[in-house]
Amino acid sequence: MSLKILQLAFIVSILFSACAKNNTSSENMPPQNGNETERPKDCDCLDAENDNFLSSASVPPDDFENVANLRVNKKDFLGDMIKEGLRLSKLKKSVSHPYEDIYKPAHNGIAYGLGIKDYSIRKFPTTGNTLHKKYAVYGMDCSGLMNHLMKTAGIEIPICRALDFNSTVSKVLKDNPDYNNMKLCVLDKIKEEEIRNGDIITWEGHIGLVYFTKDNVKRLINSHGIGYPKNQAEQDANLLDSKGLHTLDLHTVLSGKWFGSNYTVSRFRAIGDTLDGGLLFYLNENGKEGLICSAVDQNKAMEWNNGAGGFVNGTKADIGSGQTNSNLIISGLGASTPASVCDQLVLNGYNDWYLPSVNELSLIYDRLHKNGFGDFSAEGYYSSSDFDFYSIWCVGFATSIGGNQFKGVKTNGIPGSTRKYYNGVRAIRTFKQGN
Repeated sequence: MSLKILQLAFIVSILFSACAKNNTSSENMPPQNGNETERPKDCDCLDAENDNFLSSASVPPDDFENVANLRVNKKDFLGDMIKEGLRLSKLKKSVSHPYEDIYKPAHNGIAYGLGIKDYSIRKFPTTGNTLHKKYAVYGMDCSGLMNHLMKTAGIEIPICRALDFNSTVSKVLKDNPDYNNMKLCVLDKIKEEEIRNGDIITWEGHIGLVYFTKDNVKRLINSHGIGYPKNQAEQDANLLDSKGLHTLDLHTVLSGKWFGSNYTVSRFRAIGDTLDGGLLFYLNENGKEGLICSAVDQNKAMEWNNGAGGFVNGTKADIGSGQTNSNLIISGLGASTPASVCDQLVLNGYNDWYLPSVNELSLIYDRLHKNGFGDFSAEGYYSSSDFDFYSIWCVGFATSIGGNQFKGVKTNGIPGSTRKYYNGVRAIRTFKQGN
């Protein structure tokens, strides 16, 4: 009798072990832990009211050919992100996933699943409450979408929440030599009319990518849903075409009371971008301020002060000193210098141009001219960094002297001499956050 009992106990233990092993596979059975009903503020999902409001802004995705031109020059990565986002959005109408069992329901395209970062296989959500995690989908949450779009464009970033997206991307760009001339600039809340094509918008619990149509209509590529549904109806709604990965009308989104007052805008900027009247060639550490170079020469061959020479004390070579240098030159020598030409310039709607310092001019050579931006035609260009009565610091742009700083002649100092000395003039201006 005791032997039979031992044999029975052994069989039961094997069966119990097999069941336990079977139940540990999250691919076969839904996770059962977690029964929260309140949404944590730091998760990538919205409450039911705000999520349903987003659904009301759903619009069909545009063809990529109808997307307006982008301004970031680095490998056209924003175009790649938008193109991939639109492709995925269109799966709502072109791909249907059939019902497999009660925990693997039918749905179209890419559904919403909190914590899911890979839409290519059916998965149970890794985050959310018990009800949400019961159902496996081909899905993705909002931060998973942004991670995928960045990877598609060639920039790999660690998995992160929407709230950490800006800091995570900024660190990757800073640490990657291929992208150290590009920054993600956090502009905080700006006006709707100031939002640009390719901007990133972040809310508490949500993030999306902005694109403009050629008719200047603003759209948002996103994936949204309810990660902490309070009932079966809210969970079932996550499978609708108006949730998950699809496109929204941005104006409608920002007309919402909560969405219109709780967003942050981030913007990619890269050296060589067409921006605020010219070409971007310098960004400060946080990307909120920088320097713009005119895209055309203001003069291809100009004498300095009509060949009369003259020295202005107090000018500097530093980046950031061009404006002060120019003011000193104009005050000391009047209206016959390249500094005055820049000061009087009105170009592309801006009238705050000035002559660059010699180090600013060297940056223009290294970051614009050497990379094919700017159409520089003079052999050398004047800076606003003075040297002495007879000479002014210049930078060579011709192949033979490319990038070299040299002392450009203002006057040869010989009475009665008719020899003249010429260099080109190229103006710059400063931009600040929000432009």
